[in-house]
Amino acid sequence: MNEEASFGLRAASLTDPASLIELEATEGKAGMFADIDTLLARVALRALRAETTVVLERGRPTDSVSIVGLDGRLHAILDDEFSVPKQHSRGAWFFPEKVSLKTGLVNLPSIFAKYPRFATGLASDERARVLLTGSDAVLLWAVVQPLFEQLLLPFDLRGHLTGMKSRDDQLVAWASFDEIISALRLGMDDEIAAMRHGGGWNRLGATEQLAAKQRLLAALAREVNDQTVKFYRAYRLLPLIARYYAKAKNGQARRKQVLTRPLEATLSGFFGGDWLRLLRYLGEVPHPEEKIETALPEATLFAADTRIPSATPAAAGSSADDVGVARVQVEERVKTLNAFWTQFDEAHSRQSPGMRSLWGLVAESRGVRIGWNGPDSYTPELYRSLLPSGLVAEIERLWGSTMLMKWPDRIVDEISPHVLMAETFGIALRFWQGVALTAWFVCEGPISRTDIAGLADYFQDDLAELKRIGCPIDSALFEQLRHAETRLGPPEPLREEKSSVEIAAGFGLEISVSMGSRRSGFEGLRDVITQHRRAWSDRYLESYLQSRWEDEIGEAARHHAEAIAEKGKPPTPKQFAKHALFSVNHWFGGNLSALYAAIGQESAAQPVRVAFMPADRLVFAKSVFENLGGRAFDRQSLVSNQDDRRAQAEEQDRQNKLGWLAEESLRFVQLHEALGSIPEMKDFGASGFQHRSASLSPDPQQAWNKYASVVEATLGAVTRAGEPRPTTSMPTAAPYVSPTPPAGTQFAPQPSGDDQPERTSEPRHWLRRFLGR
Repeated sequence: MNEEASFGLRAASLTDPASLIELEATEGKAGMFADIDTLLARVALRALRAETTVVLERGRPTDSVSIVGLDGRLHAILDDEFSVPKQHSRGAWFFPEKVSLKTGLVNLPSIFAKYPRFATGLASDERARVLLTGSDAVLLWAVVQPLFEQLLLPFDLRGHLTGMKSRDDQLVAWASFDEIISALRLGMDDEIAAMRHGGGWNRLGATEQLAAKQRLLAALAREVNDQTVKFYRAYRLLPLIARYYAKAKNGQARRKQVLTRPLEATLSGFFGGDWLRLLRYLGEVPHPEEKIETALPEATLFAADTRIPSATPAAAGSSADDVGVARVQVEERVKTLNAFWTQFDEAHSRQSPGMRSLWGLVAESRGVRIGWNGPDSYTPELYRSLLPSGLVAEIERLWGSTMLMKWPDRIVDEISPHVLMAETFGIALRFWQGVALTAWFVCEGPISRTDIAGLADYFQDDLAELKRIGCPIDSALFEQLRHAETRLGPPEPLREEKSSVEIAAGFGLEISVSMGSRRSGFEGLRDVITQHRRAWSDRYLESYLQSRWEDEIGEAARHHAEAIAEKGKPPTPKQFAKHALFSVNHWFGGNLSALYAAIGQESAAQPVRVAFMPADRLVFAKSVFENLGGRAFDRQSLVSNQDDRRAQAEEQDRQNKLGWLAEESLRFVQLHEALGSIPEMKDFGASGFQHRSASLSPDPQQAWNKYASVVEATLGAVTRAGEPRPTTSMPTAAPYVSPTPPAGTQFAPQPSGDDQPERTSEPRHWLRRFLGR
């Protein structure tokens, strides 16, 4: 090779990791990786020697992970090389937002030492869904997990993947394992032999299979050392080096031409995300057109004179008119949230024993239920009777439209505006509603989700987030509630029911059951909560709501800027929509162009408002249920024979499925709005539909055609009956006329699933419900 060839060119001709390590030593390059090699060796060796290495902490909505067993020096290396701010400062903006980390896989040897017979199953179940923000998570994602996925592949193949791969797939998987074992120079042929495809694994008994797995783990602990870790680094670098020179002209290639998703992880894991460090390693100079953003511009919200920081500097930001309109939209929503809070506070402050509970004042779940709506203590849409009608209408105006992530060019109807409003208000509303309901159900029964002593633990995630944003809950609240609890009266049976049911001619069954309990003294708990809620509101509500819109809109602005930093141009509306979803729907009524204006960017989208949705969602869903052939169903507990029992179960299942399809008809209409045409099964979700399609037709496609026809025909009938007309033209499906149910039929289906309470056409005695009568 030419003496003038760079280190990288010479490295590109190598195929063996050991040769690359030798070349690095000869050329003085090994020192670049000394710290990372030491860190990775410490983590890998501890894990393979059966020490717990990764600690997983479950959280809501994401988990957190930490690597344990590192001294101060290694912690410093970890933070310097793998912290997200440090990697961002080197131009690495490509991290996925969320990742799934197989923490159980890294801890497999440790789990095996404790629970050998169940280790592979336990390890497979231990996964973390994390935001990729901490240095521990970045190291696991970029380096450690890929290593253990390859090293421990035999345990997957002889564990949870048993019987799930074809012969050809198994051979491919074993070839991948052989490749890494050869590259790392691990001599474990004898220990692997029994586990290989065709090695007689199925002829071994359970004890022998367990012993074979333990022998392989012992071999890995014995064979892997500091040099092995260096070989692994070289194994990961060789494809990156090869791709660089495959894309290079005159030794120069741009980063975005070279980096694939796997190679982004390699750059992050072994070069701290630093493209220029990679070039120094290769002995090459940056491409003249290379541009690396090492910092993002500060997001200035609602500033009309901002400009797009992109490769086209002449592009102008949003006009002052657009920014003004966007600001007004946020201000309107903040004003309405304040108005709702006032009513919410008043309703809870005057709550007294003997009144119905306030479960239902804050909407919780999207969609409608056309039959059973929950326990007696829950009142669906309670807000409609407790809030002023003008406030209800304003909530439905401001949160009545939304953007679906796949269709940012359409503003469609929101199925549940009051749920979207509650989501916009966020954790403070959830916390104060939850605390008040806990106090109510502790006192008035029948049962509470937690007790007074457990409140702080139950809401620990919400409390931590409120503290983080500078709006903490005074811990004295929980202390005073515990003190007030000591003044409650003793538990008293809420009610006792004695019932007798004839189960056969001449035979009856009498049962007496206490239905929960209550304790006097609710007013004491209520007044403590009211005092603290109002003190919190006076001090923090204004700043809390400001932080809500600033954080969500600012987060969208950050993602937009990161995309520009990484790709050199703004993201498309579809690319941006997944990061903009919350801010657009919470503060701008689903209008993506308003968000662009708020963050000072030229709008890449001009969404169209489309509205087909009937105003009364529940009446519409009930009509769809009727037109699909749904009817009230009351399952009898006593039947004459097994055939009748089977027929009854089948009919109940059919009605349940028709009920689910009727409730989902609102989503069908929403998809129609987004698509501008009648949805296809794949748009709706083929698996969910096909699970219920037999209730309409044995053929899934025929069932879909029938379902679409019924929904469209019902929508047309509702519109003709006086509903507001659609804002755009709407193609209709071929009409379908379903059998007419008996006069007076009520709607009482339930979603399928064993965990759903049975729905009935009218309230029944609890004992008859228990017995299925």
